[in-house]
Amino acid sequence: MIFHWGIARQIGAGTYFVPRATSRSGVSGASPVQLSYSGVLEDLERDINQMEPTRDKSLMGAAGMHFVASELSLRGLIALPTIRNTAGIDIVVVNKSGTWQANLQVKTSRSKVSFWPVGTHYEKWRGQNNFYVFVRYLSAESRFEAFLESSNRVAEQLSVRSARDKGRVKDWAPCWYFNSDPTTRPAKTYLEKEKDRLRQQWLEFGPPAKTET
Repeated sequence: MIFHWGIARQIGAGTYFVPRATSRSGVSGASPVQLSYSGVLEDLERDINQMEPTRDKSLMGAAGMHFVASELSLRGLIALPTIRNTAGIDIVVVNKSGTWQANLQVKTSRSKVSFWPVGTHYEKWRGQNNFYVFVRYLSAESRFEAFLESSNRVAEQLSVRSARDKGRVKDWAPCWYFNSDPTTRPAKTYLEKEKDRLRQQWLEFGPPAKTET
């Protein structure tokens, strides 16, 4: 028998590896080594797809931030996480020539939510180069999904919500919703269009075409 390290299994906060055994004869037409590692990879992929994201808010926030930085790097941009040591800014983004810059706040949720808390300093975060990236984890697809909105539009929405709800809703806290018009109760089709718009803004985020990257 051939023993090899199998898929990682997690118990509590620890991880251990389960050895698997494969017959030396393997299967007709297949290499025993190929057969062995093929099974490991299939098991590993299945377990990763079934894995629940961490409930640690700090780690989940870090995962969302690094997801955003990774996506921007793949677009040829320089994405610099601040590691939370710069007030209001999670990621500074610039093009290679330094002629374009944007500042991002990243808000991450471990589930498929429709709103995100944004803190009480949203008015101070207004600015032409300031943006929010709202990230949520899609457990069914084992991936992150991101939406982008300008800081000015987020502040405008929250200002309306604050004037309407702050005095009559107990423990009111600023939260950003997909509905860009908080004075109405939108139809489902409208919300889907808003999600598509915000998702597309994230996918197209970067310097204008005329700006050198």
